[in-house]
Amino acid sequence: MSSSSSEIKRVSVDSGSCGEWGPCALSVDHCDVKTDWLSSRRAVSSHSAGCTSSKKTQQSKIGTCSDDGPCASVKELCDVPSLFQPKHKNCEVMENELTVTQMAYGSCISSAFGNDKACFWSNEYCDDKESFDFDGACTCDKVRVGACRWNNSPDVFHCAVSEAACDTDETFLSVMDLKTIADCYLCREPPATPTTTTVAPLPPPPSSSPVGNPPTSSSSSSSDSSSSSSSSDDTGETMTNTAGSLATFNNNNAGNTFTPLSNKNAADAVNNKSLGGIIVGSIGGVFVAVLLLIFVARKVRQSSRRTGRQEVTSDGDII
Repeated sequence: MSSSSSEIKRVSVDSGSCGEWGPCALSVDHCDVKTDWLSSRRAVSSHSAGCTSSKKTQQSKIGTCSDDGPCASVKELCDVPSLFQPKHKNCEVMENELTVTQMAYGSCISSAFGNDKACFWSNEYCDDKESFDFDGACTCDKVRVGACRWNNSPDVFHCAVSEAACDTDETFLSVMDLKTIADCYLCREPPATPTTTTVAPLPPPPSSSPVGNPPTSSSSSSSDSSSSSSSSDDTGETMTNTAGSLATFNNNNAGNTFTPLSNKNAADAVNNKSLGGIIVGSIGGVFVAVLLLIFVARKVRQSSRRTGRQEVTSDGDII
C-alpha cells in the first residue's frame, strides 16, 4: 500500500485474498466465492496478510485461453475469447508451471506512453484495441496496471490489475489516472545482475630446490666429507623419514631438504645395533649360569650335611 506524493515512484501489485483464510488472488474475478473478497488493503490486517508478499503475488493464479491453450491475463488475448477461463492451476503471475517458462503478457501502442509498444494487463489503454497481442518481451515486471484508492484517505492507494481488485471503500484509478501519481506494475523489478571484477593473476611463487636434489659438482667434495662428519656439524640433525631410512635434515639458504645418508653409513648403524644386542645377550647368559652354579652348590652342601648327621637311640645304638 502506498501514499501519493509529488515524486512519481515505481510500485507493484500486492495480492488480495478470497476470504479470511485465502487463497491469495489478484482480484475477485480469480475467486471461486465472490462474496468474501479482501483487497490487499484489508488482507494486510487479516489472517491472509501473507498474500501481500511479493512471493505470494507472483504465485497467484491467472487465466488461460483454454484447457490446453496459453495462459492469459484477459480474454482479449485469446483466439476464441469465449473459451477463456479467469483462473487455471498451471498459470501463475510469474511463470507457467506446466512449461516452467516466464509468463508473457500483451502489448500495444498507446499514445499516452509514446510511439513504442507498452505492456499492459488488458487492451483498455491501447490506441488500437485489436492490436493488443502476446509479447514475449512483456514479463510481469514490465506490465503496467492501475490502482485502488481508499475513499477515506485519497493519498492511500495500492496497485491493482482491474476494478475487480478494489473493495467497496475504494475507487479504481486507471493507468492514465496514475500517470502523475505513481508507476504501478504487476511485479517488482528483477534484482540487478551482480557486476564482476576481473582480478589480475598473482605472480608465481619464487622457485626453490626440489626435495632430494643431488648436490652440484662444485659442492660434491664438501658433501662427501660432511657425510662422515659428526652430528654436531652445520648440516643439521639426523632424523628418520617416512620410509624408515635414515636422513639428514639440511637447513641452508636454498631451502630445507632431506638428503638420504649413504648405504655404508646405514649398514654400519645396523651392524652396531646388532653387535650391541649380542654383547647384552652374552652378559645375560653368563649371569644366569652363575646363578645356576650357586644354586647347585647349595644343594650339594645341604646333602653332605644330611649324610654326616648321626642319631643315638635309647639303647645306645647308632643310627
